[in-house]
Amino acid sequence: MNANEPFCQIYRINKLNKNMNRMSLIMKDLKSIFSVLVSVFLTFSLSGQDKAQNEDALFIKKIFDHSLNEGKAYDWLYSLSTRIG
Repeated sequence: MNANEPFCQIYRINKLNKNMNRMSLIMKDLKSIFSVLVSVFLTFSLSGQDKAQNEDALFIKKIFDHSLNEGKAYDWLYSLSTRIG
């Protein structure tokens, strides 16, 4: 056994610890970058869905208003309830 061997092992352990600390800092940075990217993606995707849902809701409202105001639904209901049953 070499007299310097324990010191070499300590040096290797210290170097490994430094590398692990660097890796943990890099991982923290990557996690923060990833969370920011996910937040931005969700924000844009949800805002696009809101617009599409509003357009769909307006279209359905137009159909509903047209069928009530200009449709034959009330006439048919009146006819069904008075003449048929």
